[in-house]
This record gives sequence, C-alpha cells and structure tokens, in this order.
Amino acid sequence: GNVDWSEMYKVQSSSLSVLLAFAAESQSLSNAIPKLQALVKIRAKEATDAVFELGDTNNDGLLSFDEFAALYANHPGLLPWMHIYNHSASSSSPSELKEAEDTT
Repeated sequence: GNVDWSEMYKVQSSSLSVLLAFAAESQSLSNAIPKLQALVKIRAKEATDAVFELGDTNNDGLLSFDEFAALYANHPGLLPWMHIYNHSASSSSPSELKEAEDTT
C-alpha cells in the first residue's frame, strides 16, 4: 500500500510524542509536557514535509513501499522511530521485510 501525508504525520507525531513522554518522565520534566507537545506538532510537520520532499520521487503525494525503503536507506534520520523497530523487531531492512511479505 501507499502512505499519504496525513498518515505519515500521524506516525511522526505519535512516535515523537511517545519518545518525548519517556524522556520527560525520565528527566522529571512532566510539568513541561504541554509546551513540549506543541513543539512535537511543529517538528512532526517539518519531518513529514521533509519525508515527502525527499521520498515521494514520483510526486504523486503518496509514499510507496519502495519509496519508503529508499528514503529510509538514504535518510534514516528523518524516521527516528524506525530505529526502535529495527532494534526491537529484527535487524531486517525494509527490503528484506518486503521480500518476506511477498513470499507469504
């Protein structure tokens, strides 16, 4: 399937919010969370814009799996939450995951 801008924004925003919550809790900054949540929205929009600017190579407003895999391979910093999945799920690359999906 494909992912549109709003879907990617939701993922970016949710992931950044979770990371922020853990960081704030570990640093006893829970009173600062509301201000930091506003910053998360700004950063999630910026990150999503960058993802589509660099990743949507055919300019159709959607990210295909192949575009996403290429984006992650070339610009992993734009998708920091993917590192969590890589460490917790497996060491498989997006291409390896697609190959596994295609064989099922």
